[in-house]
Amino acid sequence: MKLHVFVLFFLIVWCSFALFFFIGITARDIGNKEMSVECFMPLLMLLFVYALAMVGFKMESKKSKEYLRRSFDAEIIKE
Repeated sequence: MKLHVFVLFFLIVWCSFALFFFIGITARDIGNKEMSVECFMPLLMLLFVYALAMVGFKMESKKSKEYLRRSFDAEIIKE
């Protein structure tokens, strides 16, 4: 399974902006010699994108495993 091309493009743009803002906010905070909560917002955005993609893939993999199990009348062996 893989992401659709448009979804992949959107996620690349989204993550690029989040990284850009993280670098900018971190540079500002280093210049002011203080750390703010705003510094962690882009990291939370990146974590959200990762979690969203993983949950989507996990749900689809469970559906695929069940479909294949029913198709081949087999048991899934846990490793």
